[in-house]
Amino acid sequence: MKKKTISCIIPVYNAEKYLVETVQSVINQSIDFLKNIELILVNDGSSDSSEKICKDFFEIYPNNIIYILQENAGVSAARNSGIDAAKGEYIFFLDADDTIDMALFERGVELLEEYNGQAKFVSFPVNFFGAKSGQTHPLAYRFEQTRLVDTDIDFSFAEQRVASCLFRREVFEKLRFDTKMTHSEDAYLVSQILSSSKNYIIADSPNYNYRKEYNGTSAVDTSKTNINFYKKLFLLSGRLIDNDLLEFGKVRRYTQFLVMYDLQWFAVKKIPQDIKDKLPTALLLSKLKYILQYIDDDIIRMVKSLNHWQKIWLLKTKYGYIRTKPSGEFLRFYINGEVVSSTKSCIYITAISEYNNTINIVGRFNLPNYDGISVCAKYGNDFFDNTIIKTDMHDSYFLGEKVSSTYHFEVNIPLSNPNDIQLFYKSKEYGLFQAEIHYAFHSRIKNLKSSFAICENCIIYRQSKMILTVKERTLNVLKVRFERYLPVLSGNVDASNKKNIDKLSNLYLTKYKDYSSRNIWLFFDRIDRGDDNSEHLFRYCASLDDGIEKYFIVSKDSPDFERIKQYGNVVDYGSDEHIVLLLFAKVLAYSDFAVDEVYPFETDEERFLCMSLSNHRFMFLQHGIIKDDMSKLLSRMTRNLSLFLTSAIPEYESINCEHYAYAETDTVKLLGLPRYDALENNPKKKIIIMPTWRSKLSEGIDIYNADFKDTLFFKGLNDLLSDGNFVDEIEKLGYEIILKMHPRLNCQLSDFAIDPRIIVADNMYSYSRLFGEGSLVITDYSSAVFDFAYLRKPVIYYHYDLPNLPKGYFDYERDGFGEIVDTKENLLKITKSYLKKCNMKKKYLDRIDIFFAFSDKNNCKRTYEAILDKAKSKI
Repeated sequence: MKKKTISCIIPVYNAEKYLVETVQSVINQSIDFLKNIELILVNDGSSDSSEKICKDFFEIYPNNIIYILQENAGVSAARNSGIDAAKGEYIFFLDADDTIDMALFERGVELLEEYNGQAKFVSFPVNFFGAKSGQTHPLAYRFEQTRLVDTDIDFSFAEQRVASCLFRREVFEKLRFDTKMTHSEDAYLVSQILSSSKNYIIADSPNYNYRKEYNGTSAVDTSKTNINFYKKLFLLSGRLIDNDLLEFGKVRRYTQFLVMYDLQWFAVKKIPQDIKDKLPTALLLSKLKYILQYIDDDIIRMVKSLNHWQKIWLLKTKYGYIRTKPSGEFLRFYINGEVVSSTKSCIYITAISEYNNTINIVGRFNLPNYDGISVCAKYGNDFFDNTIIKTDMHDSYFLGEKVSSTYHFEVNIPLSNPNDIQLFYKSKEYGLFQAEIHYAFHSRIKNLKSSFAICENCIIYRQSKMILTVKERTLNVLKVRFERYLPVLSGNVDASNKKNIDKLSNLYLTKYKDYSSRNIWLFFDRIDRGDDNSEHLFRYCASLDDGIEKYFIVSKDSPDFERIKQYGNVVDYGSDEHIVLLLFAKVLAYSDFAVDEVYPFETDEERFLCMSLSNHRFMFLQHGIIKDDMSKLLSRMTRNLSLFLTSAIPEYESINCEHYAYAETDTVKLLGLPRYDALENNPKKKIIIMPTWRSKLSEGIDIYNADFKDTLFFKGLNDLLSDGNFVDEIEKLGYEIILKMHPRLNCQLSDFAIDPRIIVADNMYSYSRLFGEGSLVITDYSSAVFDFAYLRKPVIYYHYDLPNLPKGYFDYERDGFGEIVDTKENLLKITKSYLKKCNMKKKYLDRIDIFFAFSDKNNCKRTYEAILDKAKSKI
């Protein structure tokens, strides 16, 4: 083979899914592939069709491709084989599931020649695609501009990848990858290069495109469940430090930063128990302490991928202690003579409310040493101790061990005369230390002077950073609070938004006398439609003569607006009437996770003011059955809920627990979804295809994602929806196919080449109609399928892109209501087998009987009674 300019080495191991796309990105480079590129495919013992793909390319380009077949020995051995065979002036490493932009090779050669021997490689930005898109690599800040990097000066510009770098051939005259290293072998090799030549080139473009999958099968993802990852913990760090000490007599700051960057991979929350049992923990901690002796404190604090408490734990490990000492009005915590934290650190209030003359405060705090420290509240001259809420939310970990705890607490204060509330850290050794108070979003109080929240019998407002003041709720007090708070709130908004804020405040004051004593309940599904749990509960409640005013909120442009009017009062979303009702409602019953949509405002300032003025209790009816861990979104620490409705016994148990912080409350109720009461089984020989969305693919509601077409999720679904043969086979059996996309995927519909015989259900086609008329449903893991199973109809799970699903209590193999298939051929086979009678199999019927708590059509009644009880209760 004639000598080429660039040798591109691709290690191949079971890469059949993406190998063609990867190789094509090399063939399509802007420099002529035939003249300039030598492609070396090293098959590292693949057991899939990778070998055939490699040979097919070799037959087409015999003068450009070298094909090497070897027994499986790992990526380092495969790269070394490629280096041994390479003849190009430059060498590039490309992983078999990634791609490169068209001009990458051309730009790399230009830069290496432009800087004429000043650097041995050029590094390109990494762009994630697939399950994770955009330039979000932790070291992406390096690529703002093209330039020569001096690692003595730019020590935080750590390079730890060989893929994404174009190297001069001379680099590998003596160097090879260490095959004994199971991770970070490329970071070690790059560090060896930079120990003799401290400079390298940064290019601001083009991109190396790094594929992230949903199933977590990348080397970094899977290594943490492999014993070899832990057997060689700190191997890279130890080598880097020892090499520097031997060559330079000190550890360079560049090396220190690279070591700290590597340590981030050990900040894992969970280590598989079988691995943890084998770990020599004491020895590992001893190695870590040795490594940290050579890392400057400022570099430990610098690494963004470790949080504040993990860094404090590393400093404590380095020096072996944290000292506690009172200083003035605060208690301070010292490591090596420096303050790392103090009781000046704020306490976060996540929820504050008052009902039936009891003020309830829920919050959290962090300190590096918790022995003997708690929180108490002072109201007037009286102190009230906290109750600790047991939850592991916001805790920090390293090597599977908890290194810091976030203490969540609750304080209940009897409302008496108007007075001040102060929060204190309470130390058994040193006494009381007043704390600053900050406020989370759902607390209704904003971190602004004079911000306030209206409660049932009082107004609570921010007097200062450390004091909340409680006043009796009267119209005169309200007017004073408006006068003092609105100028602060309006300070950073333009004239039109200030006008809206004034309008909202005037509306409240004008309507206060007429509305403040009325018992108003609001029901809300989504802005543009009903047909979910709130509508069905509203229809039930509207039929009751109980003296409660009930209103359903939906846009007047929705096709559901006129339909729902036949059951009761329907109000246009965003209208003045909606806003007035929202301000004075006692209950807000909603089904969608995006509760913020309830507030129909364009700016945060208006939304915050409305939340401050509103005193309704949140009754979360759910959009469906929760099967995965949603605690980050729906825990007691993030949502100030009075009622959290559940429908299935395992679901109830998974939420009414310490993890969600509801364990010691009466918030989570097993009641059954209200919409189940209206489900009717009226099959019409229709097959429903109902994929769910992927949060990592959604840029937001109705925001088109241009990268969507590159995902495995799209490709597999599009392959099914465009398959005329699949539709033919279904039609032969007398069935039609209806596609119901998740609302967040509707903006991507134009990407699909859907067979014209498939009916795409729009918003006019309600979910209840789909569930009733469908005979069988095909889904990936949409929770809406629980409704289908509730009617005892066949379910098929099509997991073509999800070998490893999100973790929760629901296991599809053990608990699922139908077969799991991963190929289109098997999907068609199973579907056809069902369509003869379309009856659910007994083993799935048995699972349904165990799973659902109720099937008595009384879910609305139970939910109504629970809300009624909550609306009368204290907290």
